[in-house]
Amino acid sequence: MWESLSAGRIDLAKARVFSDWLVNLADEHVQTIAARVLVEAPGLTTAEIVDRIKREAIAIDPDWARRKYEDQIKHRRVVKSVNPDGTANLSGYDLPLDEAATAKANVDRLAKSAKSAGDPRGMDAIRADLFLGLLEGRYQHQTDAQIITDLLHRATTRPDDPDDTADNDTAVSKGDDPAERHTPVRDTRAPRVAHEDEPDDNLVPEDQVRPDHDPDAEAQMEARPGTPPEPPPGTTSPIHTPPGPRSRSRARPQSRSRSRARVRAQTKARPQARPEARPQARPRVGVEVRVRLSTLLGYDDLPGDVPGWAPVHAHLALRMAADQVRGEWRYAIVDDAGCLIDEGITRARPTGWTTDARPCAGGIVEIAVPQDLLNELAADPDAASPWAPVITDLAHRTDDDHNDIARRFPRAGLRRHTQIRDRRCGAPGCRAPAHATEADHIHAYAAGGVTSAANLQSLCRHDHRLKDAGGWHVARAGDGGHTWTSPNTATRYHVPPRPILYNLPRPRSATRQERGAGGPQTGEAAQPAA
Repeated sequence: MWESLSAGRIDLAKARVFSDWLVNLADEHVQTIAARVLVEAPGLTTAEIVDRIKREAIAIDPDWARRKYEDQIKHRRVVKSVNPDGTANLSGYDLPLDEAATAKANVDRLAKSAKSAGDPRGMDAIRADLFLGLLEGRYQHQTDAQIITDLLHRATTRPDDPDDTADNDTAVSKGDDPAERHTPVRDTRAPRVAHEDEPDDNLVPEDQVRPDHDPDAEAQMEARPGTPPEPPPGTTSPIHTPPGPRSRSRARPQSRSRSRARVRAQTKARPQARPEARPQARPRVGVEVRVRLSTLLGYDDLPGDVPGWAPVHAHLALRMAADQVRGEWRYAIVDDAGCLIDEGITRARPTGWTTDARPCAGGIVEIAVPQDLLNELAADPDAASPWAPVITDLAHRTDDDHNDIARRFPRAGLRRHTQIRDRRCGAPGCRAPAHATEADHIHAYAAGGVTSAANLQSLCRHDHRLKDAGGWHVARAGDGGHTWTSPNTATRYHVPPRPILYNLPRPRSATRQERGAGGPQTGEAAQPAA
């Protein structure tokens, strides 16, 4: 590392990354990782170097990575602080990554729905109100529609909140250089409308409504706990009577026997609610997780990846895949170099995995499958039970042409293809995951560009505007990547194609556990094609 720094191949900031992230590893692991990452470090950002080091460290010693993660979770905490201006900060530290990613995805989903419903504020202000409302219990037992209604009401009562025009990350100028970013760009894409297909937990079947049931009064009671509901117009409150002489005559309370008899009669007269009429559990919000088929089968403990977050150890990736068994499962067939050959969606699931599984809105599980491994498993799928249904489905896949030449906007199949191929935003230095980007025509559609895989790239909202309104020129490079040219200095930034699978080092020792059937029986973990 010091030689690369002295020779000018890396700068001081990149050298500090190596020093900070390799300090707790064994000496032999430090030598191996440093030698492998330093070769590509000159063309990587500091954040990309951190991800590479994490991925290499997890692969070379998966047991150490898992122990470190689980030990750190034991110190999870919530911390508050007060700013000099009187505002407050509330943060969670050392949280489980899968749960934190799911919580963030839920907040983002609701914020985008509120934005599409007409909330004039910026996304940060909407997310902050959602964060507090979900934590303090204001939105407990409320549907998405009720939460959005409350957000819209707050937007009208707080006119001082900044709107979208004040968001610095959405303003685009010709001098904005994507290669000089040091932090990921916030996702400020135009939100899509969330579909409300979840049951309303506040609805009561008609056959269970009491004769004296007043839904408006109950709504007021829920809105203001501890206060009585307001009486209907023209009546007096049973608790707060108007001033005046009290009446001496009081209604005699009914006897317990008569009250019980009336309750039994009303219960007998009403038809009982069917069990299936009860509101179902709301679907959980999912995130994207990428994992190798060999890891799912238990052949190795190579790391997975949560796009937009970090590489994760194998056991966490497996748990996230199992939690999202009812999400969208994608597959990516790769060659020996780890580059994409074919992709698609599989609706097959491992035997027994769908039992009592909860719906998962927005969850994506991407399975990377080397072609050689798939050919080997397809010869005898039952040997990889319970994964035989998935392997059989992948072996009988069909090659589909997703190009939409006659259309301006790509269909779902072409969008999925570009997302899997590009991995993340195609601008230099941007790390926004591809599933949160927009489809951009490299050669503009208005200028004769076609909607095809060769002419499409994945760009986040910020970089899409930077290209179209900022004057940056983008061209497809010969190696399959892209070249960005600055409108001011004509400086060119090359973005190489990103592999589906990285060539990772072999683990120090096998850490095999029975998570699936089949797999090598030798003492060393098998290394799939990278």
